[in-house]
Amino acid sequence: MCAVALLLVGLPRLCFAQALRVEGVPLWLAAPAQKSLEAVWREIPSSQEREVRLRLLEVVASRLFQGYRLERPQLQETGRSASEEWTLTLRAVAPCPRWVVELRPGDWSEPVASWILADLSGLAEQVERGLEGVPPEAFSWGDQAFFGWVSGLLSPLLPGWRASPEVRREGDRVKLILHLRPEPPLVLALTPRISSSSLPTLLHSELKEDLIRGLSPFVGVPVPYFRKHREEAESWAGGLFEDSNLARRAQITTEAHAVPAQIATVDVRLESRRYTVWAWAAAYSGTEDRSTEVGLHVGRRVQLFPRWDMEGYGEWVVEGVRGDLESRWGLRWSPWGDVWLGGERVYPGGAWWGRFQVDPRLHKPYVWARFSEDGETQGALGWRLTEYLSLELHYDSRDGDPWSLRTIGNL
Repeated sequence: MCAVALLLVGLPRLCFAQALRVEGVPLWLAAPAQKSLEAVWREIPSSQEREVRLRLLEVVASRLFQGYRLERPQLQETGRSASEEWTLTLRAVAPCPRWVVELRPGDWSEPVASWILADLSGLAEQVERGLEGVPPEAFSWGDQAFFGWVSGLLSPLLPGWRASPEVRREGDRVKLILHLRPEPPLVLALTPRISSSSLPTLLHSELKEDLIRGLSPFVGVPVPYFRKHREEAESWAGGLFEDSNLARRAQITTEAHAVPAQIATVDVRLESRRYTVWAWAAAYSGTEDRSTEVGLHVGRRVQLFPRWDMEGYGEWVVEGVRGDLESRWGLRWSPWGDVWLGGERVYPGGAWWGRFQVDPRLHKPYVWARFSEDGETQGALGWRLTEYLSLELHYDSRDGDPWSLRTIGNL
């Protein structure tokens, strides 16, 4: 009979004279108990007398629900007719011990350990309240219902984690240990990428090693959990450079963006509020007027107002074939974001040029343009492919063939 009842739990409710309602157990345990009793009741021949059917129901319930006994149903008067709804009450056979819940999420490094501690705050007490009055024997038949209830509590707190219960008797109390384990998909590795418009790429390799070490606590975390705490992870990644000598000397600000996945990427943008240094080597294709060039930009920044930086700079560009040197001395300021406006004096010749530039960001388009007092124009629309490589559609009105494709290696 027990096996038949369990097999019929999932069947749709058939039409019968009485509707059953189970009391005396927590809500998470009442639903499976009610389904099982309804399935048993449907299997008892309706030709039997009511008292006989009830005794059979009691016998089966004592086998199904270990730790509980079934009390006789009380007839409920309804607006339609009597005996339409029966309330079945399950009572614990013996006094129930006190439950103590312990959560064991495993050992994690910071900042993951603090995230877990904060997310699990109050969960043990909530589970203890749900177990109040439940005998330990109930886990022999209600373990799946308990697991579903705990999973519903856990999933919004620790998405991607699974709880495995362990029950221990300790004198006059029962300890429930919930072992919390991460489930796939897990973060298997993190790929850090550093970009900057003010620091040379040659410094990035050393900074990247620090970033890899600082991001190692996230390896093994479930991807959904990493996604939940993405903003905290980005803040952690950006703060890894705060105590470095370079960050203090150059007054570096950081901006991080993480993409949660099994192979997660963390893009960190580093910008100095004091100095700018970058170098490049470029190759032109599609024109006979230019071939290669190398350049160096050195600047000193000051902050006049919040979010309004100004920079004085010197820039030197060497043409690769003839070795001609062009120097530029200028002043520019940033009215907002990555946008810079300014003017510069160019030698040889001493001509004045106006300059507009949007600093390149990784995997995003950018633009820059220069306009001379003689009506000459130079500019480009580019894309930052990697930390070390950019590609531009270049235009220079001074050339016979003004349009070209420019490949830039960031040094």
